[in-house]
Order: sequence, then structure tokens, then C-alpha cells
Amino acid sequence: MTTNSTDRRLWTVLALLFTTGWATNHFVAMMPVLHERNGIGDAALEVAFGIYAIGLLPGLLTGGGISDRIGRKPVVLTGATGAALGNLLMLLWHTEPGVIVGRFVVGLGVGLAVSAGTAWTADLAGK
Repeated sequence: MTTNSTDRRLWTVLALLFTTGWATNHFVAMMPVLHERNGIGDAALEVAFGIYAIGLLPGLLTGGGISDRIGRKPVVLTGATGAALGNLLMLLWHTEPGVIVGRFVVGLGVGLAVSAGTAWTADLAGK
């Protein structure tokens, strides 16, 4: 593989990690809107933060190992797609249960994408 091809792949993986990170954090900006317009209580929003971490942990702990066995790309793409679907779920189902389920799905997806994506980045960067 040429250096130019490797550089392009590296920047693509980094961009995917960046957008997956954004998928995680844009929820915080929506909290006041969800609270005021949809009547989602403070306790439910706090649960949404906690459930995100519960989803994130297994993704972080297993994503790298799974990507060692089946490849980095499928795990990263599955995780990034999961994070996107979790946000879509919250967009379409913006009640307390929807936000909680959506945040769990986002956490799981981000964990997979970040753990496998970090390993993939190190592979491509030659570190």
C-alpha cells in the first residue's frame, strides 16, 4: 500500500472517530430542549447519562479484541452506525424511554467505534 493511500485511510478513520465523538456529545446541547419542550424530567436526563456509560463500557472492553479477530473496519463501521442509529432513535422517539434506550445504543456504538478505531489508527500510523 502506498503512503498516500495509507494517509487517506488514516484521515478517513480519524474523521469517522471525530463524527462518532460528535454523535456522543451533541445530546448535552439538547438537554434543555428535551426538558422544556418534551417534559423529560431531570432524573430521566441523569439516567440517560448513566445508561450511556453502561453501554460504553462493554463496547470499550470488547471492541478492540473483536477487531483483532474480524478486522478493524467492520467493528468501527458497526459502532459508528450504532451511534448514528441511537441518535436517530432519540430524534424519532423523544420521550423518556426513547432517550434512555437511545443513549444506551449510542454508548455501545461509540465504545465499539472508539476502541477499534483507535487500534486501527495506530495500525495505519505505524505506531
